Amino acid sequence: MYHRSECHIPSTTISGETWYAVAWLTVPEHVVRDELQVLVHGATYDHRSWDWPLDPERYSYLEWATERGYATLAIDRVGCGASSKPPGRQSTLAAQARVLHDIVTAARGGALGTKFGRVVLVGHSMGSALSVAEASEYRDVDAVVLTGSLGMDARTLNNDPRDQFTRRSASKSPGNFTFEVVPGTTSTCTARRTTPTARPRSGSTPWWSHPIP
Repeated sequence: MYHRSECHIPSTTISGETWYAVAWLTVPEHVVRDELQVLVHGATYDHRSWDWPLDPERYSYLEWATERGYATLAIDRVGCGASSKPPGRQSTLAAQARVLHDIVTAARGGALGTKFGRVVLVGHSMGSALSVAEASEYRDVDAVVLTGSLGMDARTLNNDPRDQFTRRSASKSPGNFTFEVVPGTTSTCTARRTTPTARPRSGSTPWWSHPIP
């Protein structure tokens, strides 16, 4: 059993406009901890990528998390799905990170109908890059989970504009890396490899439920 509700979360831009992020909050009847996972989809998707209707026992992360007692908030990023669709030139990484920050603030403050003590960003692809940008700029989340994300040290190329948003190894351990958004300001976290070696056979458990060595 679970409770699901649709949320419309306002975010005011630096120019004074109000954008709305639409999201779906799913709270199991019995939660394992006072925590919300904010699910941030990739560039060409919307919130449904986390709750794929085809063979959901295999492909729906949202269903898997709900069955195990984890509350989730599957968002439509601004510009996608049911959320506001401003001109593309306004929907920068920084602007999207600000919206995500307002979502985190709403989750902590009870604006979603429930207050959450812990907030975790779970990103995929572009959603991973956005999660890193939000966490590095606002430092208001308890953990960040990155999927479909590759590390890259853009400083190997002269005058590469991506130099302002890089990720590089922080130690000899491949599971540790440093985010550097502002020169001289770093944030280190530990990640676990999440890429499966093979897809499960039909009827088997989802790949994300398998132990990762």
